Formats: sequence, structure tokens, C-alpha cells
Amino acid sequence: MSIPGAFGVPPHDDFKSYMQRAQLPLMAISKARAQSMPADGEHSHRNKLQVLQGGRRRLEVIEKLPSGPVEADTIREFLAKSISGLDCAYAADASESASLPAAGFDVSSLRPGPPRDMNSFARWIEDGPLRTLGYLMRSTVSETQSWFFEQLYEGGINAKLIRVFRWTQEKDALQEASQADETSLLVFAQPPWILAPADVNSFYECTSLPDEPSAKKRSKYVLWAQIYDSCIARKSYHFVLTNYTNWVFGTFSPGYTRAYVCATSRFDGTDPTIIELLYYWLASGMRIPGTLQLPEVPEVVYIEPITHAVAPERAHAFTSTALLATPAFRETASLSGFDTFSLSSWGCPTETATVVPEQAEMTPTKTFLPGPDPDSGLLRNTERFVATHSWTSRIANIPVEPVPEQDDLDKQSSVNSAWSTHSAVTISALNGHPASHWVAPHARGKIIPRAFKAPPDAIPEEV
Repeated sequence: MSIPGAFGVPPHDDFKSYMQRAQLPLMAISKARAQSMPADGEHSHRNKLQVLQGGRRRLEVIEKLPSGPVEADTIREFLAKSISGLDCAYAADASESASLPAAGFDVSSLRPGPPRDMNSFARWIEDGPLRTLGYLMRSTVSETQSWFFEQLYEGGINAKLIRVFRWTQEKDALQEASQADETSLLVFAQPPWILAPADVNSFYECTSLPDEPSAKKRSKYVLWAQIYDSCIARKSYHFVLTNYTNWVFGTFSPGYTRAYVCATSRFDGTDPTIIELLYYWLASGMRIPGTLQLPEVPEVVYIEPITHAVAPERAHAFTSTALLATPAFRETASLSGFDTFSLSSWGCPTETATVVPEQAEMTPTKTFLPGPDPDSGLLRNTERFVATHSWTSRIANIPVEPVPEQDDLDKQSSVNSAWSTHSAVTISALNGHPASHWVAPHARGKIIPRAFKAPPDAIPEEV
């Protein structure tokens, strides 16, 4: 135990108490910028983010998380179990420290001046809550000592409208794939003269992301599109949206078809504090045991065939380099409108594909779901696929080796299962015949080849 100084003890003496008392300081707006602030209760109408147009985002439902999973008692119970018996050598010797003030703790806090533009506003986010959050995570979870918050570059007009921060690992430390994704959390920050409290509330109250062009320009939909696209591109499920005063915590389902958001929290909240929420949300993004667990729900898996092959060097980051096929492959199908993962075709022998050494007993929901939008232009000169997702499975630890029939080799394919830890797909309507694929739970980065059969009327069972 350290000897208290004039201002208290250092945060690493009692991390749990520090997080309960740490407060974000009040952010005063510069006089020049205050004149452009929207009135209380009004929207700013300045959120002119440029997002991708065309295509169809697969976000079908946005749900509200009940208060239970994110209330103070739940978070503090997790902290009490996870932060105990710590070796604080890193925290005590590190050149960094917390930056948020807390009663009874000695913290050096240098506040930026009143924000007048995007750069000065971003410093309030980066130097305050994110710096403290990174310090706390690195100090309490030894596996994260090479992780940090990195500000992502947003080009064009978006650079003046939004800043995005991701929790990522130092490149030279990526020796092996770890349990945590490369991006466990994305933080989206917009100043209050662009994202007013009323805009935050509209974002939280949003229940779906429509495809109608007339609705796409509305602020809440543009913001949801920005977050959705960024999370898919960075392989992140957990996100935070803030204007500093208001904070919204959200997460996507494994298939990115559902989103879940928590009620808006204020910067000066105490039950729980913002730093407690941030720590818990980041820990959830890194899948640390004891954090948020979402209910398993059915998800639609859309398969949109395209008519050109994808060269390996241009494959999406989600596409494994081992995603191989036979020379008889003729089609490349892109799963999920924004390349969440892919069925790919280029000439390679079947033997190079990897078989998952596990077998799952599957029970399909038998709920057939719509394929691609006929107006999207993706169905021209292509087969139509219909997919259904959400299977129940049980690992049996029995090796499986598919033996395709010769007549079906031209329809064989492989599925990259890195996108999800619990999923299965049934593909049908291939030349009018049902066909099946399955993806074993927790088979991250492994490949499951399976030949398309031309069976009778029923969906074939996995054996």
C-alpha cells in the first residue's frame, strides 16, 4: 500500500474504488462555438456524414438491452471477481497513469482547453476517458499490455464530422491469433454542435435501418450506417457513440443482422460511472469471462452471387487464405452485402482445403428466408440462393471428411467460419435443389468443404 500524498493514493492501490469515483470533468464549449450550438431539445441538422450508397445493409433489428446486464451491481460484481490479487508491478512502474480525477486519489489531470473544432474536441475523448481506460485495462489484464487506442483516419468531409478510435494490438506483437479480435471496440465521437443530445436520443430510439433512399439522409440512419460499415470493416462487434456529455453503448450479433444498445448514460453518472461502463464494454468486446452474454437468436444469412472471381490478393480481411476450391469452380459468392465472409473460387486442388475435426449434430429451424433484393442487380445472370440460419448444435468430437460425388465437384465450395463462433447455413435453390453447409461452433479460421448434393425433397441431414 502506498503512503497517501497531499492528494490521496495512486489509482493502482485500489482500481475498483478508483473506477467507482472517477469522473469525467465538465467540458465547457468555447464562446465562438457556443453560438452554433443547437438549443436544448433540438437536433443539430449538421450530421452530413458521407456513407456508402447502394447495396443493402443487413441490419434488420435494433433492440434495447435491459438494464440488468449493464447496471452498476452487475458491473461491480464483475470487477470484484476479475480485479483481485493483481500484480501491480506494471501499473506502479509504468510511465503512464490514469487521467480522470477521483476523490481520494492522486491523479495528474491536464484538461484540454474548451473545444472549438474537431481536433480540440477529440483530445477531450482521447486524453481523458480513453487514456484512462487503456491504462486500467493494461494494468489489470496482463495479456493486453501491447494493446492501445488508435485514432483512425476519416477522409473527406467526415474528418470534420467524426473521430473513430479503435482498441487494437501493436503490429509487432501479433505473433499468433489470440482470443481477442484485432479490433475489440470502436469508439465513435462527435462534438455536441454536430451530435446534439436530441440526436443521441434519436440514435438510441432507432429500431431499424431502412433501405429507402428518402430515409437514408436522416441523421440517425446515416450514423447507424457509418457505425455498421466501420464495425464490419474492422471486424468489431462492440461500439460506443458519444458527444462527451452523452454515451451510448452497443453491440452487434455475430451475423451483424441485429444490434443491441444500452440506455444513454451521462458523463457525470455515478451508478455506474462512465469509466466503469467503458471498462466493462471493452472487456465484453475482448470476451473476458463474466461479461455481457447476448441471447442466441435466429439470424438471416444472405448469399448474393457475383459473376467474377476474386483474386486471393484482393480478398477481404475476413477471407482466409486457405479458402480454396476445385478447378471446376465457376462462381464466387459474396456472403453478407459488405463481404463479412466469402465463398470464393480460384483453381486449387481439393486436398488443400482443411476439414474441421469436429462434428455437430444440427437441427434446422426450417424457416426459409428471402434471398437478395431483386432490384439490387445482383441476380442478373446468376443463380438465386436462399439461406436460413440458426441451428442448434452439439459438438461430438468426431472427425468428418466429406466425400463429394464426381458429378457435384463443379458445385463444391468452402466456408470461412471466422465470422462467427456459433453458426450454420443451409443453402438451397441451386438449380432447384436443396444443398447444405454447416459451420462448426468455435471453429475460428478453419474451413469446412462440403459438396452440394442434388437430394430429394428434404434437406439432407449431416452424418
